[in-house]
This record gives sequence, C-alpha cells and structure tokens, in this order.
Amino acid sequence: MNAAAILVPIDLSSPTDAVVSMAVSLARALDSVVTLLHAVHLPVGVPPAGALPIGLIDTETALGVLDKEAGTYLQTLAQRFVQAGVPVSHLIRHGEPAEMILEVAEELGVKHIVMGTHGRRGIERALVGSVAERVVRRSGCPVTIVRNPS
Repeated sequence: MNAAAILVPIDLSSPTDAVVSMAVSLARALDSVVTLLHAVHLPVGVPPAGALPIGLIDTETALGVLDKEAGTYLQTLAQRFVQAGVPVSHLIRHGEPAEMILEVAEELGVKHIVMGTHGRRGIERALVGSVAERVVRRSGCPVTIVRNPS
C-alpha cells in the first residue's frame, strides 16, 4: 500500500460530508490513496442462518442486505474522491467497528485515519461508547476526528 495511505471509516447513520471533505483535502495535500471502510456490526441476538422459521431474518440474510446497502453507499462516496483526482477503494468488514478500523489500518499499513464522531455526551456516551475514542486511544497512526454537525 502507498506510504501515505489514508483510511476513512464510514458510519452509514452519520452525515459524511465533513469527513469526506477533510479526507479529500488531506489526500490531495499528501498525494495519498484512500480506502473507505464500513464495518457491518449486527446487534447481539441475531440468530445464525437456519435457526429461524422461514420468513424471519437470520444473520446471513441480514449481512447480505447490509453489505449491499453499504457497498452502494461507499461507491457513491468514492465518486467524490475520483472527481477530486484521489485514488480510492472501499472495503466492507463484519465486526465491531473500532476493532475493524484498527485491524484494517494495521493490515493496510495506513499512515492516517480520518473519521467522524457523533459527539455523544453524558449517559449516552457512557452506555454506547465512542468508536472514535477507542480508535484514537489504540491507533498506531494519527487520527483526525471530524465532528459531524448535529
């Protein structure tokens, strides 16, 4: 992978304009390639394939639907990088988002991570946690956090 590769984790539930703008600017300034990443994480309790009566959704079916949705969205975002002259690819991984971000960053040898944050506070943050915070604490490379507008 390029010595100045940038990883851009994408959360489909958050606005991404500010994150993409920051990543495009940084990639152009550093003459970098970008990898967009979405981690598909199913809630606890979704049963494995074959464990439910026909008609109810199982893990395999849910992952297929989520992968397709994420792939379409990532391809749309990738066009913004292409239009800016930035080489881009995208990945979809299954697992807990912070773990997948850190795993892919190490696997690809990225030099920078650019990601958004929900900016949760108080009890919501204590209960849900912050993917961005876990990535910042454990990343072996610089992480730029872009606050998503409320």
